[in-house]
Amino acid sequence: MTIGEVVFLLLGVLAGGLVVLGPGRRWSLAGLVLAYLTQALILEASGASIAAGAKLIAGWIACAILFMTVGRQPEARLGPGSGWSFRGLAVLLVALAAGGLGLNGWATMAQIPPAPASISGLWMGVGLLGLGMAGDAFGAGVALLLAMAGFEAAYGLMETSLAVLALLAMIQVGVALVVSYMTQVAEARSGDEAKSG
Repeated sequence: MTIGEVVFLLLGVLAGGLVVLGPGRRWSLAGLVLAYLTQALILEASGASIAAGAKLIAGWIACAILFMTVGRQPEARLGPGSGWSFRGLAVLLVALAAGGLGLNGWATMAQIPPAPASISGLWMGVGLLGLGMAGDAFGAGVALLLAMAGFEAAYGLMETSLAVLALLAMIQVGVALVVSYMTQVAEARSGDEAKSG
């Protein structure tokens, strides 16, 4: 492995960990921003400059939509009794298993280099784990976007068609809009219940 691949792996692990284990919504969103940056760096290093730019722009637009949803609200932090040890162990186990499966699956089937293949599997596994562990629509949406970024990190190296890139970008922005709407509706509903109760 080269130094660049090691840096990609470290950035990928940090991004996946922040999305699922972040102490608040803004930390999870920062992990997703880092994931999109890492994805673009991987694609750029592989020579897919147009794909890298498209993924970075679409991902950061999705993150901007989500930030506008949570940026006006005070940061809700998880307390120390929120199952940190269980969540951390679950993320570690799933990350190791999914990263290894991604390495074996993507690298052998599609001839993808080891670092992008591992990161792809890691993000898909950790994203799906985060989807199951999320307590609200925002956490589930950010985890779903991470799983999608994991798929696109490997798929972007195989398919560089602009039409496919545009379709995947529209799906990312669409998911971000739906998550933003669902988060605002849930918070408005809980605010109405607090006022009436």
